[in-house]
Amino acid sequence: MTRYFRSGHFAEACRRSEVSFNAFGGGTGSVTEELFGKTVIPSNHTLIRFTIALVITGNSCATQPVVALWDATAGSAVTGTSTTITNGVSFFDSGVLSSSLTGGHQFDIKITTASASCTTAPTLGNIQAIIQ
Repeated sequence: MTRYFRSGHFAEACRRSEVSFNAFGGGTGSVTEELFGKTVIPSNHTLIRFTIALVITGNSCATQPVVALWDATAGSAVTGTSTTITNGVSFFDSGVLSSSLTGGHQFDIKITTASASCTTAPTLGNIQAIIQ
């Protein structure tokens, strides 16, 4: 069973077999930034899926934004999560992953490459990282 938690409840939930770290709303992809509150997982886990749903799709972006699950402690994107947000597409799915998440590290959602020259900038909606 998948359970959904806002970042503040994430560490507590990691004792269950499968949990979801959700981030809602926020960035337009026009600035490189960490978007949502950090969370810390108490022990090593495996990321099994990463999805992004947009509220507004981008239009005519010369440079597409890239969004990732960010390991703030390591200073890098979690393997398999760097996702390029393409014009006109509203949902992105990593497919099956098996990426290690280190216990005690801080995780966040980050725009690692900012969009540029968009007629309409994409607006991020729900971003979900499912771990075991």
